[in-house]
Amino acid sequence: MKQKRGRWQFRPLMPIVFVFTFFVQPTPGLAMGTGACWGTVALETFIPGLGYAVSSQYGKGLLFGGGRWITGRKYYQAIARDDYQQNNSDIYVTTDAKNSPSGKTETDIYLNSSTYEAQFYGTLESDLWLVSLGDLYRSRCEPDNETYGLAFAPVRFDHFITNWRFWLPIGALAVSAASYGDTNISRYHLGTGLTESRIKRDAWQQFYMVGFGEEMFFRGVVQQSFYNNLNQELGFGSEASRHLSVWSSAAVFGLAHNGQGFSANSAYAFAMGAYLGYAYMPEPGEQDLITVIAIHAWWDIAVTYTILNNSSFTSSDSEVEVPLLAFGTRF
Repeated sequence: MKQKRGRWQFRPLMPIVFVFTFFVQPTPGLAMGTGACWGTVALETFIPGLGYAVSSQYGKGLLFGGGRWITGRKYYQAIARDDYQQNNSDIYVTTDAKNSPSGKTETDIYLNSSTYEAQFYGTLESDLWLVSLGDLYRSRCEPDNETYGLAFAPVRFDHFITNWRFWLPIGALAVSAASYGDTNISRYHLGTGLTESRIKRDAWQQFYMVGFGEEMFFRGVVQQSFYNNLNQELGFGSEASRHLSVWSSAAVFGLAHNGQGFSANSAYAFAMGAYLGYAYMPEPGEQDLITVIAIHAWWDIAVTYTILNNSSFTSSDSEVEVPLLAFGTRF
């Protein structure tokens, strides 16, 4: 199993991603009109909930937009504190196997409450934004309830229980996880208010959302946009467009994962992005977001708990309670 670090933050990339979604979005079939949909996406990006409100999708505005206001506020409160750790070098200290006394890769994680909260709420806010982008793109900014169903994709076993594309990576991960402790040692040094039980209890909710948000964007927007434009606008044909869109979106996926903290490096994310791309589009023009959301979510959850269950924890004050937080790994 490859150890992954922390999470990358989408927030600094927001203007770039916003412009990307405009230029790659195919114009045919926009019931609202291209300009109106562009304006809706802009409003929702920079003023959470407003884009949904102007398109008469008040439930999504309350759920996704309201969620972004809450999580974004908590994120900025956390990074404004004096003890927030801005540098990954202050959090992660890794000694490779060749230089460690144990002969294993050793990682020490020094995490205080402010940094922990920033990571958790920053993850949720970013993924809610990606969900909104995917939702508005797929519906062409018109009212649509399909996204509510996609939110339950990781537990839609009736959909993917017999799909080998789901079980292949999960099975490979299970085999790899069995030997994780033989090659890795991880030690968490927790500041006041953080406990092992809380981290393990709350990691699930964070990485459930990672799978939902990232697949709504990278497969539902980026890959689908590449496919539509290559096939419809550039005339590459459906089969060639499928392959080109898979590898192009995998490259974007890889570049977005730059190896911060405990996260996958770009090459690793590129390979996984290609697999998810073919699982999303097994045939030209066929889309299966439910399966790829499930793969991504359960992969991240399984990797997270493999690392956490093979780690030691030292807490400066295990009795202090803090808001629901989580920390782990992701694509």
